[in-house]
Amino acid sequence: MNFVRLIFFFFFSLAIVVALIRSTKSGAKAEKSVHSVYMKIFMSHVQLVYLTSSFNFNWPKIIIDYFKTTKPISESTTQFMSFDCFIDTRRQDG
Repeated sequence: MNFVRLIFFFFFSLAIVVALIRSTKSGAKAEKSVHSVYMKIFMSHVQLVYLTSSFNFNWPKIIIDYFKTTKPISESTTQFMSFDCFIDTRRQDG
């Protein structure tokens, strides 16, 4: 059952990647939206902050508080792509 789920997830991810590539190619000719650029910059910033917060340095309290406020946003991307649910080795007896 897990194998079927992984295969389905693979083809679903592949379809999304193909759709995104086609969308990007067709959107290359159109006039650019500034909002998407800002969103990409913001998401890169949040991911960089999360990566920086993972280092075990002696950060000042104000920096630690900033890391705590951005942690839920940056963790949402890592939780979205979690494979733990698909690779479940437990068996249900019943």
